[in-house]
Amino acid sequence: LGNALIQALYRQGRVEVRSPCHLLDANSLPGGVKLTLDEGESLEASLLVVADGASSGLRERLGVTVSEKSYGQVALVANVASRQAHAGCAFERFTAEGPVAMLPLLGVAGAANRSALVWTVSPQEGEQLLASADRDFLSALQQRFGYRLGRLEQVGERHSYPLSLIQSDEQVRQGIVIMGNAAHALHPVAGQGYNLALRDVAELSRVLVEAAGAGASYGDLAYLHRYERRQQVDQLRTIEMSDRLPSLFMVGDPVVGIARDLALSGLDIVPALKRGFVNYAAGVAALGEQR
Repeated sequence: LGNALIQALYRQGRVEVRSPCHLLDANSLPGGVKLTLDEGESLEASLLVVADGASSGLRERLGVTVSEKSYGQVALVANVASRQAHAGCAFERFTAEGPVAMLPLLGVAGAANRSALVWTVSPQEGEQLLASADRDFLSALQQRFGYRLGRLEQVGERHSYPLSLIQSDEQVRQGIVIMGNAAHALHPVAGQGYNLALRDVAELSRVLVEAAGAGASYGDLAYLHRYERRQQVDQLRTIEMSDRLPSLFMVGDPVVGIARDLALSGLDIVPALKRGFVNYAAGVAALGEQR
């Protein structure tokens, strides 16, 4: 996907791509932002989009603070080969220890059936699994995930990262907008962080078109506030859902468990309800509401 997007940039011919390039500093100006690049080069822009990840160094340089809530969990990520083909399906299993997801990948030589693993565990279990032999790792994963993909046969390089809900205390300033994980890094359950970021991009694009049509600067704070207001409900709703969902499946109360399981069963029994849930999770419903 990254390759497809960068090639689209090169093809349209209106964007200058600087890569590799390091941004050393950013300072606000009356009409926008001044950027200092490596080797002392400077640029001025009417709008700076800060989208360099959850631990955004640029956000920190600009003095924008964040609110952070640790989940006390880590996500283990790796590529896993299975005996059974995934047929393009993604699987997510919710366990008392946290969710484990297997997301379909294209096959490669020696591993025709590949999936990307995202496994939520405690920090202590994460350390043990990272240090374990491949055979022991696959055995533990097989026990946690089950046999929906048959026997798990290979695992690639493993990495882990701590899970936190990170929210930027500001998303817009004159000439600056903070987006993606730099604005809101969510728990990976249900993969909603990426969907939300795409909806943010779509709405910002619409607002910038409106600013250009009115002869205003792309960095005009009134228009950036318009973007922020339009996305506020979508952001709050998605963040709240991603924050609460893991605890819903990890709760030990049997009554809550029965209610949760009945609700999930209802999605399969009532196709219209399932379509609505999928549209909401995929962001289609939210985009429709905005329009």
